[in-house]
Amino acid sequence: MQLLCYELKVAGLTFNVFPKDIEALLEGDVLELTAEPNNPFDPNAVMVSKDGHKFGYVPKSHNLKVARFLEAGDKVIAKVVSKQANNFLLLISIYIDMPVTRLIQD
Repeated sequence: MQLLCYELKVAGLTFNVFPKDIEALLEGDVLELTAEPNNPFDPNAVMVSKDGHKFGYVPKSHNLKVARFLEAGDKVIAKVVSKQANNFLLLISIYIDMPVTRLIQD
């Protein structure tokens, strides 16, 4: 079962991408989330990428919980919700995929 955790704007897009990179994404595309515990700026940083291309980060206001799910080995899924390439805006949904039995136990 997939539980929607967050719908948020990816942070740091202007540092990592060009408008054409954002434009190439499609609504519903699955993105990779990678915890970066050795990130010198934030030990809870979670990078957002696709096919090895870095787009940005989960905002600091939400990254702690996402990082904990990733570090626990939970399946965390991010999908493109919408985008505005010229405004460097990328909105994503983050889901946690876990068995129903675990939901009942927790």
